[in-house]
Amino acid sequence: ASKEIPSPNQAKYCLWILEGHTLAMASGGDCPDENQFNFNPEGIPDIPVRDSAEAEESGGGDSEGDHPLTPRVFCEPESPPDTEENVRRQTDTVFQAFVFERYTRDREQGRLQPGAPSSPELILPPADPLSVEAGIGRRLAEIGDEIQQRYQPEFDEMIKSLDGQLTDPASSFDTFRRVARRLFHDGSINWGRIVALFCFGYRIAVEKIRRGVSGFLRNVVQWIFRFLVQERIARWIADHGGWRSVTHMAIQTLDMPLLMGLCALAASLCFVAYRLSRR
Repeated sequence: ASKEIPSPNQAKYCLWILEGHTLAMASGGDCPDENQFNFNPEGIPDIPVRDSAEAEESGGGDSEGDHPLTPRVFCEPESPPDTEENVRRQTDTVFQAFVFERYTRDREQGRLQPGAPSSPELILPPADPLSVEAGIGRRLAEIGDEIQQRYQPEFDEMIKSLDGQLTDPASSFDTFRRVARRLFHDGSINWGRIVALFCFGYRIAVEKIRRGVSGFLRNVVQWIFRFLVQERIARWIADHGGWRSVTHMAIQTLDMPLLMGLCALAASLCFVAYRLSRR
């Protein structure tokens, strides 16, 4: 069962998954067994919830007992539930707006690799930039900015692990789903994991389009939608205020090493690639 967002007094550390362990990235040669990674998906907690007044009064400082490097990600008190139908209806537009905003930010700040594509899939803005969905996508991209900036090498390793795969749309979704499930392996869902999923999908799309695979973003949009529905994440989003609740989140800082979904996905990708190579 999905975990409920904690009350302000129950807020846990955000984005800390390895309980003191360090995940080593495997490069070259055969990949080790996934059990060697010491991965503990149960350690990915929920984003703390505080109202804006409390956050402002505290000045963003760590309360007594907090880890001094705990990332400060706050949101307003929970929004009233939405409908799953509405979440499904908005998902494609939200993710496409997220991709456009992430790509625009990466391009303007010189974070794109040489040979990065200028495909219409990536550079065309949402049909209605002022829509609610476009605003939600932009907010999710802002939340994911720290992940993209600080941990691009980890994403690069993950994408490298997929080299030569994701060529057939039908079987590619199964590979994508097996990897993405590692973020939600313990049945716990939170906004941090959802943002990590979006970042992963974005990087896959950019890399494939860079290699000349036209129209690949459409595949990723479909995978994200199918995954959120099949894994009942869309239901969780609806129960926790819908996509609109993202607009109430406020980021103060993210100074803690953000190993969260990146390590989980890297380990899973390596293991999946290893299994496929042994067939």
